[in-house]
Amino acid sequence: MKSTLIEPRIHSDLAEFYCLWRDACLAKWASEADEVKFLLEFFADNDNINSIIDLGGGIGLHSIPLHEHGFAVTLFDKSEPALTIAKRHIPSLPIIKGDLENIDLQQTFDASICLFSTLNYLIEDEDRKRFFQWLTTHSKEVAIFDQINIRRLPRVYSDNCQSEDKHFRLNILREWHFEEEIMHTSFAYEFVDKESEATKIVNDEQKQKFFSEEELIRYMGNRWRMVALLGEYNSNLAFDPDNSPRMISIFRRV
Repeated sequence: MKSTLIEPRIHSDLAEFYCLWRDACLAKWASEADEVKFLLEFFADNDNINSIIDLGGGIGLHSIPLHEHGFAVTLFDKSEPALTIAKRHIPSLPIIKGDLENIDLQQTFDASICLFSTLNYLIEDEDRKRFFQWLTTHSKEVAIFDQINIRRLPRVYSDNCQSEDKHFRLNILREWHFEEEIMHTSFAYEFVDKESEATKIVNDEQKQKFFSEEELIRYMGNRWRMVALLGEYNSNLAFDPDNSPRMISIFRRV
């Protein structure tokens, strides 16, 4: 079956602007520092964790600090521009270019992480089964998945969001709707050069399909157990379907 995987251009040819995009889309929920702090504390408390694969890790927002703190991290992503950016920041960071739906690495890792709803670009059941078969075979100890909590989201929605850095302002018109289980999102980006005030409009889109807790447990199989379900990157905040911004699932091998 042909995959219907659709990922936005912000992960590929627009990857230089990914941090701006992320800050705009997350707004008050932008929490890169909290995410990294949580991961560092979690892995530091587990003596068996050294090697980690960051699946769909993009420009390395999580891989780079984990690497800098001494973990043997491998960044795996399909986007060559994103991997190039990560490598430019940390030349010693191991990177592998590949698709989640066709991953066939022979290495095993103590832990696997797949964050910021990257997992949800796997739409077809065939792709999901293939991915989880690889992950459950090649992860020794722990797997962490992070999805947005779609139970909080309206079925049809549009908004405007903004962010800026030293050089650019990014204005985003974002619209989404659900068709059965699939979330279709369109973006119109307005990039504004702050020095010249020159503007450029770029359109983008993505499709995502989200996992319930029960689906994740089923795909992980009986050799893995969900040991935590969190609503934020905080081990003290359990998942609340009505209020939590995210759904973070942590599995351990039985």
